[in-house]
Amino acid sequence: MEVLTTHLGYRHRLPYLAKLLGDARKRATGPRLDGIARHGELAIGLYQTATKIVAFDTYLVNPALRARAYSSALHAFPVRICQTSEVTWYVDESVLLRTIGNATVMRDQYTHLAAALDNHRVTVQIVSSEHLPPGLTGAFTLFELDNHSIVYEETNSIAIYHDAPEIIESYRAHVSAVDSRALEKLKSRAFIDALIAGASN
Repeated sequence: MEVLTTHLGYRHRLPYLAKLLGDARKRATGPRLDGIARHGELAIGLYQTATKIVAFDTYLVNPALRARAYSSALHAFPVRICQTSEVTWYVDESVLLRTIGNATVMRDQYTHLAAALDNHRVTVQIVSSEHLPPGLTGAFTLFELDNHSIVYEETNSIAIYHDAPEIIESYRAHVSAVDSRALEKLKSRAFIDALIAGASN
């Protein structure tokens, strides 16, 4: 934690973040993160240090796969991930059809996704809005660290971290349910290529 916060320039937040992680380990639902959810300091650290990232999104492109222009349109911090991380992103098709910024921003985002898919460590699979698993209430990101797993969820005003084993397993079950309903990889790539072609006309 000390190395991570120093690297990110948030060393002054170390006592607060240490308490946050301690609380997260004691509770299935983490504390309210006043002043931190907007900046995503802890989440940024998780993106940069996780060896594997599995995400499901229903409204916005996941930070791990956002193009710079897309992040700028959201007034969000760009996120860098470890070059050796494996990223699997399940996405509700409506996310890619929702315009953020303008048509140019979206074309750039589609192209960015296609380029990311040239990396064998990155997988993107589209899920039809009509085929979402029952009981799945929203977006989440599962971070696999060297010896720990953390699930992260965020809204405009609160960030929630889970690391209780039974909670982690429930989210892995959600991942399996989403995977069973997602388009296969080649069809998902074709979906993205079609969006690029449409945005270029």
